[in-house]
Amino acid sequence: MSIGQRADLKEKFAIFQKTQPGVDMNLKRMLHKFFLLWTGCLYITLSNAQPLSQPSDISFVTNAGVLSDGTAYRIDYPDNFNGTLLIGLDYAASQYQSQESQSLLALGYALAGVTRLVTGWDVESSASNHLTTLDIYNQLYGSPQQTLLYGRSLGAHTGAAIVHKYADRFDGALLACGGLGGAVGIWNGKFDALFIAKTLLAENNSELKVIDIPDDFATTTRPAWLELLARAQETPEGRARIALAAVIAQLPTWSHPAKQQPAPFDLAALQEGLYDSLAGSPLPTVGQAMSSRNELNRRGGGSISFNKGVNYRDILQSLENADIVVELYRQAGLDIDSDLSKLEQAPRFSADLQALTWIAPQIWSGRLTIPVLTLSNIGDNISAVSAQHAFQETVNRAGSAALLRQVYVNSSGHCGFSPAESITAINTLADRVSTGTWGMNTNPYTMNSKAEALDIGPSRFINYQPEPFARAFDSCDLMELGVQVNALNINRQCSAD
Repeated sequence: MSIGQRADLKEKFAIFQKTQPGVDMNLKRMLHKFFLLWTGCLYITLSNAQPLSQPSDISFVTNAGVLSDGTAYRIDYPDNFNGTLLIGLDYAASQYQSQESQSLLALGYALAGVTRLVTGWDVESSASNHLTTLDIYNQLYGSPQQTLLYGRSLGAHTGAAIVHKYADRFDGALLACGGLGGAVGIWNGKFDALFIAKTLLAENNSELKVIDIPDDFATTTRPAWLELLARAQETPEGRARIALAAVIAQLPTWSHPAKQQPAPFDLAALQEGLYDSLAGSPLPTVGQAMSSRNELNRRGGGSISFNKGVNYRDILQSLENADIVVELYRQAGLDIDSDLSKLEQAPRFSADLQALTWIAPQIWSGRLTIPVLTLSNIGDNISAVSAQHAFQETVNRAGSAALLRQVYVNSSGHCGFSPAESITAINTLADRVSTGTWGMNTNPYTMNSKAEALDIGPSRFINYQPEPFARAFDSCDLMELGVQVNALNINRQCSAD
């Protein structure tokens, strides 16, 4: 579906009209669903494809230890080394045990990495640990032909910081399932979900923390949040307000790995998917909004999130899933305009200058000097796919668009990729580094064909364009809030906006 077609359909939804929006919603979502299925199912089958070697065929040497700050590292070097080293966060924790890692070793990739247990959201320290581990590898085995950064989730967020500051140590980067909209932007989105939910569902409940997450959150505010949202999900009014919070936060309508993707016209299933993303999935947004927020506050000395001056009415009108919210409010007999007015009048939050200064290195300029491939699945509630749009726009403004490609998988759950999909992305990046050109290698038909040939899981690459990131935030925005910013991190005329 073209952008124009989507726009034509979207015009049929007047956000506050109470005429029959359900009919138009069915049409739009049915067409969109057909498009996803069509692009996801069409692929070319390789005629002479051979499956990967099984783990029993692998022989490799492991070098493991602890860095000076207490972070564990691990390096696995296969006998059939193909000349390429992959290095990233979490490999030394448990990722080395995965089927994906075993298959990569079988293909001859050397694998290395560290854990996040010490550094967490201290991205600068984590980046330093990556470089130290790379130094250890080079001392053991010499410099590889290719050194590729491979980060997933927080590893991708860390990887974005690394490719902006230490690109000279790497030949390319695969950033998978990471919130690449910059730390302030992605955490503003998560903040919005809780702020809206609390304001509309239980504004006077002191147990429901939004910003100041206590250290004992696991036994206090997190269960309180989950209980509140579970109760709200039992009523039409609660379901409508959950949908409003989740849609403004740009959470997906499908994130639970054990559930089928909702049909485009199934309003109840779409709403249930939004609830899953917020509170009902195995890794709900509410959970991360407690644990990681608590850590960010401690490390930064305050909050990096704010909503002072934010117009939630305007944000809702700009979003593709606004129609879901409008129809749920209509069916519940609620006045959406009244709820949006209540959000406008609610006390607002400001960010702390100290925390913003600390987090500034986690906001990117977009100036790339090495090839970067991003891999995202559309049903990821932890790393909302709309943040990829912000990353693309940032890179475009910096004049680095030729170095970036973004690919998408039609699956649910955080980092919900099969080994075949991840390895195909890795191979695609390695080919780009070797040949100097992307060619047609990142189109979904080619990637599905190559992933199918690996015979280690489903292949679900699709053509996909995420909607614009509602809470995009860059270095110019930092300056407006009083943070001193390195001129090299600015890629637009701040005063012009």
